Amino acid sequence: MPGLFVHRTTAPRSVETIGSLTVTSIDRTLVDIGITASHLVAVTMMDFALHSGLATTETLLEELAYVSPGRGGKKAASAIYFADGRSESVGESLSRVRMQQLGFEPPDLQVRFRDQQGLNAVVDFAWDAGRVVGEFDGREKYLNPKLTRGRSADLVVLDEKAREDRIRTQVDRFIRWGWEMAFDASRFGPFLERNGVPRRRTATFPTVGQVSKGGRR
Repeated sequence: MPGLFVHRTTAPRSVETIGSLTVTSIDRTLVDIGITASHLVAVTMMDFALHSGLATTETLLEELAYVSPGRGGKKAASAIYFADGRSESVGESLSRVRMQQLGFEPPDLQVRFRDQQGLNAVVDFAWDAGRVVGEFDGREKYLNPKLTRGRSADLVVLDEKAREDRIRTQVDRFIRWGWEMAFDASRFGPFLERNGVPRRRTATFPTVGQVSKGGRR
């Protein structure tokens, strides 16, 4: 059957029913994804589950130990340890994986900034004790009704600019990027380096072919 993939693995400890379908648990599904899928896909799904409270690092590691795969176990463990529930969107997860693949220092996540005028803002990424900050700038914040809270797109842009201006007074560099930049490793790496994001001392940039747009290493 087209689109159907079959894998042999350890029988699940428990199953769940959704409608008429019998499915594996969240933890087991994520572990199987970690074993079989790319690092990017696995981390993105695990980030969401951790952020939503559907799984924890401990339950994922416990499930991986139960499955004890002959192949893919180290890959799954790497994704589990890298996954972080503080990532709030797919774009943030993609950006974190790209930063790891390109050899940059891991950022602090969801760093809060305040000022005496009442600013209480959180940025997606920060390095060097918050002197360099960055944000993944997807469309959701401008178009999603849950995030715009009744404001027009123009007003959201103005509010975002005012927020950024106040944060800029406390940092050396504030940078933004979107989907196209994060997917293109050949552009994203030089962009981060140009803007002062620190790299790991032993890291070197891979060639374009080594980090594909699909996220495989």
